[in-house]
Amino acid sequence: SAIPAYINTIEDKQNSKSIVRGAAGALQKIDSVIAIPYIVKNISDKDKNYRLSWTRLLQDAVNGIKRDKNDLSQAELSKTISELETALKIIENSKNDFPQHIAPFLRESIVELKK
Repeated sequence: SAIPAYINTIEDKQNSKSIVRGAAGALQKIDSVIAIPYIVKNISDKDKNYRLSWTRLLQDAVNGIKRDKNDLSQAELSKTISELETALKIIENSKNDFPQHIAPFLRESIVELKK
């Protein structure tokens, strides 16, 4: 599996932001549940373009998780909900600008995932 290689790429501080973002995007396509914590860690990037890129990736991951919700274990679902609640707090408390739709999207997604 490529998952460990993507995680190593994301965690390697020597890598450029674009390499890290690319690895996270690839990881998200394979497994959104595993990718979410790495995405959440990066959504508060000071660079607006990267922040928006991470925000889009978060949205894609959440949509994938909502689609595949019934295939997730209760532990995976709980962990994901917790990460999304963290992301929501980061976005709501940030001085950085985020797309206006992202906080309501996360709030609604969290409610939907808890059902």
